[in-house]
Amino acid sequence: MTVMKTRPLVALLLGSVLALPAAAADKVVIGYSAPGLVGAQAQIQAGLVNAGKAKGWEVVTTTSGGDAQKQLNDINDFIAQKVNAIVAVPDDSAGVCQAVKAAKEANIPFYTIDRAPQGCEVDMVVLSDNYLAGKQSGEATVEFLKAKYGSAKGKVLEITGNLAQNVAQLRGSGFEDVIKKNPDIQLITKVGDWDSAKGVDIVRDVASTEADLDAAKSYLTGSYALRFDTNSKIASQLLGLMQEGFGPDYVENRNKMIDAVTMADAKRVAARLLKSDDLIVTVVGKPDGMKSEIPAAQGRVAAPTRG
Repeated sequence: MTVMKTRPLVALLLGSVLALPAAAADKVVIGYSAPGLVGAQAQIQAGLVNAGKAKGWEVVTTTSGGDAQKQLNDINDFIAQKVNAIVAVPDDSAGVCQAVKAAKEANIPFYTIDRAPQGCEVDMVVLSDNYLAGKQSGEATVEFLKAKYGSAKGKVLEITGNLAQNVAQLRGSGFEDVIKKNPDIQLITKVGDWDSAKGVDIVRDVASTEADLDAAKSYLTGSYALRFDTNSKIASQLLGLMQEGFGPDYVENRNKMIDAVTMADAKRVAARLLKSDDLIVTVVGKPDGMKSEIPAAQGRVAAPTRG
């Protein structure tokens, strides 16, 4: 297995090394399995598809939506279709080995991008140095606390990605290895599963109980630099900033603005956005004897549903 610890020109790099068994055929078909198309994942897929088109290849894409079993089914479909090669961003770094084994038995090359498999080998892995990204985030957090208190101390919230994926494991390890060297820092770790809405809920819940919370680290903040590690991603980020009315200096000032947010700011915004009289209560199933304690006139209650 060859590991490339970089993501620039991912698709072109893959295209230059694919030793396809049917390269001389009239048509080369690549099966690509993505876990989702949010943020960088959309850019990774677009890079591969565009590079394939430039070579005259067809790239058939599927999206699992974070469902590891669906990804296995999608890859098995690629094998049944006898594609020339399979490229995937694994939902489950260990679970994907079932598909890798099936592809090898069918003599189909298998490559992964962004995440490496665990427990099996593929023909090539192309990914960033995720341990280093976590380590750098940890170092930045320590420096922030030193600047605030004169020494590395306080409470830090770490929101991880999906821990079934080695990218989240590596980033977490890099971050935690730095934090553990500072015994006066209390680390609170919560799993966010790459879900920004879930991350917001975690921050809200922890902030409401930890009045002296000093720093909150989510994957969005900790891996912010990874949004700019290819030309296409830089262009996409700058375009998005312009569309939202932000200037180019936002990139430099973003983390400073996040650091400037106080607990009072968080509580003020939460009070404005979270209205107790505008909540929807949903019950899944139909428990015997369960009745709503909230009068319909005071709030909206969704009727119980059968599972």
